[in-house]
Amino acid sequence: MPRPDGHAVELSSVPFYPQKRYQCGPAALATALGASGEATAPDALVSEVYLPDRKGSLQSEIIAATRRHDRVAVRIPGTQDAIVRELESGQPVLVLLNLGFSWLPVWHYAVVVGYQPDQQTYVLRSGVTERKMMTTGALARSWKYSHQWAVVVSSLDRVPASADQTQWLAAVAPLESLNRLDLAAQGYQAAAARWPDSAMSWTALGNIAARRARWPQAVRDYGKAITLQDDVVARNNRASALGALQCRKLAIADLDAAQLLDTDGRYASALSETRKELPNQDACPADIVNGDSSS
Repeated sequence: MPRPDGHAVELSSVPFYPQKRYQCGPAALATALGASGEATAPDALVSEVYLPDRKGSLQSEIIAATRRHDRVAVRIPGTQDAIVRELESGQPVLVLLNLGFSWLPVWHYAVVVGYQPDQQTYVLRSGVTERKMMTTGALARSWKYSHQWAVVVSSLDRVPASADQTQWLAAVAPLESLNRLDLAAQGYQAAAARWPDSAMSWTALGNIAARRARWPQAVRDYGKAITLQDDVVARNNRASALGALQCRKLAIADLDAAQLLDTDGRYASALSETRKELPNQDACPADIVNGDSSS
C-alpha cells in the first residue's frame, strides 16, 4: 500500500485516447508513448500490437512495439510504492489489470496518471474514461492477476525512478541485438550516469564500440569496467579489441588475468578462441601502450 501522507500528483498533460472495442492495448500504448514525447495514434499501433484471434494484446507485443518507436518499456517493481514514485517523477505507468474474475478474466491495459493519497485513489486513463478513479484496494485486486505487471515507456536517456539497473539494461539490450546501436548506446550511457559505480554499463558500451570497430574506444570502455570490477568477460573482450589494434602483449596480459579469474573454467573455450585470434606480431599504437588500456 502506498504511503497515505504523500502529496497528490496528477499528470494532466498525458494524452487520452478512448479505446475502440477490444483495443485497450493500442490506446494505452499510444497514451504512454505520447507521454514520452512520441506522438502516435492508436490506429497506427493496431497492426503492431492487436491480435484479432485473442481480441487483445500480449505484453510481448507491447514491449516490442515501443522499440519500433525508439522507446523502451521498462519493467518496474510490482508495488504501488513504485507506481507513486514514478508519478512523482513525472512518468505515467502502464499496467495490466484483470477487470473480471480469476476464473473468467477480462484483461485490460490502463495508464496510471495520478494518485490522491487523502482518498487512497488512483487516476487512470482507462477505456473510454479519461479520469477513471480506482481505489488502491481495487487496483491491488485487479493487478495481482497479472503478477503486478507494470512498465514505464521511456526515452533512452531517461531511466525510470524506480527501475533497477538489471531492469533498465534488460529493456535496452534488445536494441543492440536489433543492431540499433545508437539507441542502445544512449541507453547504456544513461545507465552509466545513473549507476556510476557499476561495471555492467561500461562493458555494454565497450561491446557497442567493438561492434562499430571503434577499437580505442572499446579498450577505454572495457578499461573503465575492469577498474570498477575486474571481470573475465571485460578482460576477454578488451583482449579482443587490443588484438584488433595489434597490441598482442597487452592482450595476452588481459587473457592471462582473465584465466586466473575463471576459477571454474566456465570461459575457458572463449578465452582460448580469443587467444588464437591474436596477431602474431606486436605493433601497438603508442597512445594505447601509454595509458588507454590501463586497468
